[in-house]
Amino acid sequence: MDALDYPRIDATVETDGIITLTIQDHNPRTFQDTTTDAALTHVWNHCAHLAQTLGRDVKIHVQEGTKTSYYTLTPEGEPTLQTVTEEVEKTSIWRRKAILIPAAALLALGLGGGALATVNALNQPATTTATTPAGITLTLDNGTYTTAALSGDGQRLSYLDGSTLYVVDATKGTLVSQTDLTKIKIEAAGLTIHPTSDGFLYTAPGSYFLWSGGKFSSINTITPKAQTIITRAGEPVIISRNDPTPSNVQKISVNGTERYRSPAEGAAFIATSKGSGIWASTRGNGTIITATANGTETSARPVATPAEGATFTRWVGATATGEVITLWHTPSGQDVLSLQSPESDSVSRTIDITGAADNVKIDGTGTIAIAGSQVHYLSTEGSYALPAAPTKVTSRPTGGFTLEFGDGTTGNATPNGYTASTETPVIGTTTDGHRVTVSPDQHSIVINP
Repeated sequence: MDALDYPRIDATVETDGIITLTIQDHNPRTFQDTTTDAALTHVWNHCAHLAQTLGRDVKIHVQEGTKTSYYTLTPEGEPTLQTVTEEVEKTSIWRRKAILIPAAALLALGLGGGALATVNALNQPATTTATTPAGITLTLDNGTYTTAALSGDGQRLSYLDGSTLYVVDATKGTLVSQTDLTKIKIEAAGLTIHPTSDGFLYTAPGSYFLWSGGKFSSINTITPKAQTIITRAGEPVIISRNDPTPSNVQKISVNGTERYRSPAEGAAFIATSKGSGIWASTRGNGTIITATANGTETSARPVATPAEGATFTRWVGATATGEVITLWHTPSGQDVLSLQSPESDSVSRTIDITGAADNVKIDGTGTIAIAGSQVHYLSTEGSYALPAAPTKVTSRPTGGFTLEFGDGTTGNATPNGYTASTETPVIGTTTDGHRVTVSPDQHSIVINP
């Protein structure tokens, strides 16, 4: 099985023979031996246990000074060098670039030879196409970091710099679109960026607009007292603030809004996905209904029981792929999240949860769920633990959750793991597996190698 980008593994060579290993930004440990190569052997052995547990290769980034070497490691502990990047300082203090050396070229020529590919800066014409980012830095020329997001497909990055809103190619760092908020009469301080499946929704008090398909939409308004914008399964809709079983919702797209009508009286809206509305009905012992935008029913499937004798607790939400999530309680006392395709009569997957069953939440992108001190992945297997059970959980516009703990500390739970508020913000991971972070000084956004 191919290596995945979770968990993030970083091995930093502190000095010859001493390496600090960090797995998913947690619990750093130090390995020491007579040489760096000998210390790396200990790193391979340690990470091999993780690869064995996961049943697949893992990715490891080894940083030594300005050089970062990217390896894949098998469960048998066999490392394979993929690429090496070397950071280079340019004459401008505002732009930092990197050079990329493919592993094959490195082995053939050594570090002293071969052609080196440079990465082009934002807003400049591209002269070389880089298939893999090599430490792309997008400098914020008009202030410090305020907000940014990756599209749901990981292909686009949108961020605010002063009053200018940018959309860039997340795999290359090249400019795709930009707009001056002052010209469209939107206050930068009130702007929030929400990812959609292939673009972005931008909200400000009483108004919204989108970017999709290479363009920004026109500005639209809502009535804040009666309406609100929510994101379910990565798709934004306008919904009534006060009616839990609305007769219709309005899906937002770059071409305007599309009204999705309820297929049955008393049906509760779950999400829109793949051109259909997904609704929850009390019909029978609980039914998942899909319908066209005009409310014509296209399928009706009973909610499947995840285990014999399990009792239905409540509807929870939908995943990024449109699977419906429900909560159940088994005779053994186990609380279970059940995932079911709206077109299927059976459960596709279950997730055992411990504690705080009444407070299980799904993020707006439909990517992760949080229950007590555990965060569960919805599109893939696996979970990770939080430092403690949070006392307050708030959905983040960019996906995941903002957390507050009993000791006064705060942090974010994201698909990339937990990040304490004092740590460098992590925006997300691109479609080709590169983590996008904010620099420690908050003056740039970095697409990491």
